[in-house]
Amino acid sequence: MNIPAGDVLDRFSIVKLKAERTSIKTSEEYEAFKKGFEEIKSKYSQFDWDKFLDIAYRTNGVIWDLESAIRNAQLDDNLIESGKRAIWIRKINGIRVAVKNLVNELVGEGFVEVKHNDHISANG
Repeated sequence: MNIPAGDVLDRFSIVKLKAERTSIKTSEEYEAFKKGFEEIKSKYSQFDWDKFLDIAYRTNGVIWDLESAIRNAQLDDNLIESGKRAIWIRKINGIRVAVKNLVNELVGEGFVEVKHNDHISANG
């Protein structure tokens, strides 16, 4: 798979969640990212990739849980709760990005992803 290890890890954790929590057919995508994950495990065997996957899976799972009620319009009448969830999603997404960046840095692949207040869209 020709994408950085951190992205493979992140996307594999997401496709696992998609397979478990939705009715969307994911078998091809799942197998592709599983193969990519196994390649990373073999290439960089000095790291405990199952722990990295567990962290990515749990982090993305929390984001999915927080987003669920918002996406399903269950909180349309509760702007305070929607706002709280949006803040938590932003914060936990920062953890998700940090995990990807750490993995990419450890293996020397990919680029650093940045999520902060200096985002280009905030400047205008």
